[in-house]
Amino acid sequence: MSYFQLGVEGEGFIFFLPDTYRKPIKVFGSGIRRAISGTARRDVTGRKYTFELGFNDLSQEEYLNFFEMFKKNIDEGKALTFKDDEGTYTVTWGSDGFGLDDRVQDEEIYWSGTILLEEK
Repeated sequence: MSYFQLGVEGEGFIFFLPDTYRKPIKVFGSGIRRAISGTARRDVTGRKYTFELGFNDLSQEEYLNFFEMFKKNIDEGKALTFKDDEGTYTVTWGSDGFGLDDRVQDEEIYWSGTILLEEK
């Protein structure tokens, strides 16, 4: 896939390439239990992905596009759709903050940080 996509269904998507990308999986269930014989067991009730998108130098326009998605998800409660090269996921913002909070101003303004998304 050449670009990742994030957006609200029916309202369009933004296309982007993060500088770093991680896709760890969360496992929900019981902790590891051991029998007297020493065998380990874990009851798994579900799995879901989290997505970590790292950015080094986002322009002001790109920053505002991401912030619009953040506001729609957090303030208006709209579900976001995230697409990577392996599939399409319904996601929500996975952290308490926006994530792009390092601001550098030279001739232009650039932002950096990490956006966390979590599969619903």
